[in-house]
Amino acid sequence: MNYTGANISVEEEKRIIFEAHSRYSGRLFDLQTAADYIGLGRTRAREWLTSIGAVRKFGSRVLFDRTVIDSALDALGDVNEEKVV
Repeated sequence: MNYTGANISVEEEKRIIFEAHSRYSGRLFDLQTAADYIGLGRTRAREWLTSIGAVRKFGSRVLFDRTVIDSALDALGDVNEEKVV
């Protein structure tokens, strides 16, 4: 048994961790990966990603720029911050 409590080999655990980290390692995401990254559904993600200017088109292919996504998320601030009215 490994540190996660699962009954898998160390090699299998390393493979799973590598795949999880490598999924978000590139700069440009397709829609599904971007939606998963920000935790939204595909439709809402497409709307938000377009509104923040993260769309990058290569011919007919549409990708989304991770650096723009990260900047927009950082600009949202911390959900624990108090709002001053």
